[in-house]
Amino acid sequence: MSSDPARLPGEYRSAFASFFMAGFECSSHRRGDGVRLDLIRATAHDTHALGDYRSCAALGLRTIRDGLRWHLIETAPGVFDWSGWISMIEAAQAAGVQVIWDIFHYGSPDHVDQGGSGFTEAYVRFAAEAVRVHRSVAGTAPLVCPINEISFFAWAIEVGYFPRVGPKKQGWFKRQLVRAAVAGVKAMRDAEPDCRFIWAEPLIHVAPRDRTRAEQRRAENVRQGQFEAYDMLTGRAEPELGGSEDCVDVIGLNFYPHNQWYFRGPTIPMGHHEHRALSDMLV
Repeated sequence: MSSDPARLPGEYRSAFASFFMAGFECSSHRRGDGVRLDLIRATAHDTHALGDYRSCAALGLRTIRDGLRWHLIETAPGVFDWSGWISMIEAAQAAGVQVIWDIFHYGSPDHVDQGGSGFTEAYVRFAAEAVRVHRSVAGTAPLVCPINEISFFAWAIEVGYFPRVGPKKQGWFKRQLVRAAVAGVKAMRDAEPDCRFIWAEPLIHVAPRDRTRAEQRRAENVRQGQFEAYDMLTGRAEPELGGSEDCVDVIGLNFYPHNQWYFRGPTIPMGHHEHRALSDMLV
């Protein structure tokens, strides 16, 4: 059978589309060296959104993940220019595709201190206004990913992969993000009750370097960390952050080839005996 869905018989294309979705890289953070990335601009997706969406639709991929670029939209505190995003919403409508919009994909405006006391307020203001704009343009409530990969985001800040913010205290920034995320969900739901919240968190496997009980315990403790963000968002852990079951409508898990490693050791390559299949990790 052809690997190109466009060449498959109609019934197979339908089945293919029911299992797969498309996505466009939309990171817009500053790297540890201070350089701002903008992957939507780098791939020219900002100028070719309509054609990109139509290409996806032609392949039967009618659900797509894409994102807002907060750093370009909020030009000054509380001052928004939605024109770039509005053109993408209109392009999605014209192409007949459904988009899950990342509200915050790592990159915030430079006037927003991600580690500051005003971060939650700034994020809430932006997120609530975004869903209002979507309703005004599309006439529907959006599907949103409120904050992309809280676990990875927090790790990147703590190790300096992204610029350091806030106190140098392990786990502090993850809680900062969860607190903002929960407040943002409530604000978006108040502004648009029909919003649905889809999350994306990395799926990981951490293997012990040897079979001693202490080493296995340390590796397992790190592996269990992948569930912290969801446990906090749902209020199962640290309920003082405000999490509740209705914060999460859809659980998303991102599977990468480099997301398996030995505890304090190298990456486990695909094909290695310690590498876990996606199906096993999902279980």
